[in-house]
Amino acid sequence: MDSNQSSILWHLMQSAHENHLHETAETQLSLFDMLLKLRPEFPPKEQRFIDLMIKIREVKVLIDEINHDNT
Repeated sequence: MDSNQSSILWHLMQSAHENHLHETAETQLSLFDMLLKLRPEFPPKEQRFIDLMIKIREVKVLIDEINHDNT
């Protein structure tokens, strides 16, 4: 992976963390949409990392829905 790709992925990871702290549905959607669009540009290892970030987000959404249903 070249340094430009590393910078992009690092920036996206930082954005994901910051957005998690100040999360809105729109910021999360736009971040994950961007990750999905950029995913093919990364090597396989980084693609799996992006897949993992997206799966973690999906699990978080499901947990939030379950918690909401139980209230």
